[in-house]
Amino acid sequence: MSSLPLSLVGIVADSRTRSIILPYAFFVALLSFLGHKEWRFIIYIVPAFNIAAAVGLRHLTTWSKRAQNQAGKTLSFTILPSFLCINLLFTYLLSLTSQNNYPGGDALVLLHKLYPVDQYPSAHVHMCNLAAQTGASLFLQANAPPFPPFSPSNATTFSWTYDKTEHLSMEDLTAQQSITHLIVETRPDEKTKRDWEVVGSVWAFERWALDLGLVKESNEVEVKGAEGAKGLLDRVLKMVKQEKLWILHRKS
Repeated sequence: MSSLPLSLVGIVADSRTRSIILPYAFFVALLSFLGHKEWRFIIYIVPAFNIAAAVGLRHLTTWSKRAQNQAGKTLSFTILPSFLCINLLFTYLLSLTSQNNYPGGDALVLLHKLYPVDQYPSAHVHMCNLAAQTGASLFLQANAPPFPPFSPSNATTFSWTYDKTEHLSMEDLTAQQSITHLIVETRPDEKTKRDWEVVGSVWAFERWALDLGLVKESNEVEVKGAEGAKGLLDRVLKMVKQEKLWILHRKS
C-alpha cells in the first residue's frame, strides 16, 4: 500500500523510472475501457511500481540524511519502518476484508450443509450474479461433474444443476418449475415468500467503521506487546457486515 506514494516520488525524482512506468500506465489506461475489470488483469504492473517505490524511498532517505536539522536526520531512520508498519496494517485489514467478502462461496457451502446430497440427490440451483462473482465457482459445485478423484464412489448418481443464467426476474425464476433452490441478492419480500421459503442467509463485509468513542478511551488504556496493540485495534476499528445473499427453497 505504501508503494504507491513512494512510486510517485520515484517517478518525479528520476526520469529513468518514468520510462519504466509509462508502458504499464498506458496498459492500465487501455484496460480501463473494458466493462469487465479484475485485479488479475493488471497485477503485472506491481513489480514495475515496486521499482519506482524503491527509487522514491532512496531519494527520500538520501534527502533526509543530508538535512542539516535534527528532524531531517530523524526522518531518515523512521521513514522505512513507518512505511513497513503501514503495509502491515493494511495487509491485516485487507486480509480480514477478503476473508469476509465472499458471500457466494459461503452461500453455496451453507446450501450443501442444509441439503446434503445423500438426502437430496437431485436439485436445480440458480445463483444470482453477486453469488457468481463472490466465490460460487465451479470448485464449490461439488454435486455436479466434473468430479475430482477423491469424490465418493456414488458421485456419478448425483444430478444437481448449478445455473448462472443472468437477467432473470423473480417471476421468471418462479415460473421455471425445474428450479428447486435460489441464491438471491435481493431481500425476499412477501410476494416471493408465497412461493419460496427462506432457509438461510449470508452476512458479508460492508465497510469498516471507526468507533470514535473508543478512540478517546483507548488513550487511557495501557497497551502491552503486539497482542495488546491488535486488541486495541479490534476495539477501535469495527467491521460492519450486512446480509448479502439469501437461500430460498421452493415450497411444495
